[in-house]
Amino acid sequence: MTAFRTTAAAAALALCAAAPASAAMLISIDDVGSDLSITYAGTLDLSGYTAVETFGVSNFRALRSNQAAIFNLSGSYQRYQFAFSLTPFGTDPEIFAAAGAGDSFYILPGYISVPLGYVSGTFLAGEVQFANTSIAALGMSAGTQEAVLPNDSITIAIGQGGGLSADVPVPAAAPLLLGALGLGGFIARRKG
Repeated sequence: MTAFRTTAAAAALALCAAAPASAAMLISIDDVGSDLSITYAGTLDLSGYTAVETFGVSNFRALRSNQAAIFNLSGSYQRYQFAFSLTPFGTDPEIFAAAGAGDSFYILPGYISVPLGYVSGTFLAGEVQFANTSIAALGMSAGTQEAVLPNDSITIAIGQGGGLSADVPVPAAAPLLLGALGLGGFIARRKG
């Protein structure tokens, strides 16, 4: 039981001391084995803005590296228009994903889309897998770029190798949950 308390205390301390992420939404494009993986996670502050269009599409997952566009769509979604630009990621006009999961999301220079009914600040996450291709095969170069929105930003990291694990913000409830577990352990120890 002592090892559990020590581990729980260390985890709670690590979560509470985690550094904030540099952007609200983080997108990572990495080679994973013989496939290309795109993962995204974070929140977006769209308060004060209205979607310009609403769509209902089923399972459209693609990468247009020559347009700096990433799509992971399933179900209905709403599109917002903002004044931002992105440098094309590579030279390939369009490839379709072998698999994808998570919240509907896309980014295209000047546009982002989120699930229909999205509430600002709600956590979004997803992943898209492209079979038997790579960053190099698509003419992409390692690096980062940022789409700056009026209330937020989206960082895109290509070939950085770490995925999102170190940069994704900790959900606000995680330290509370660990604190409650620690308090429960303390109470149980006092009773025993």
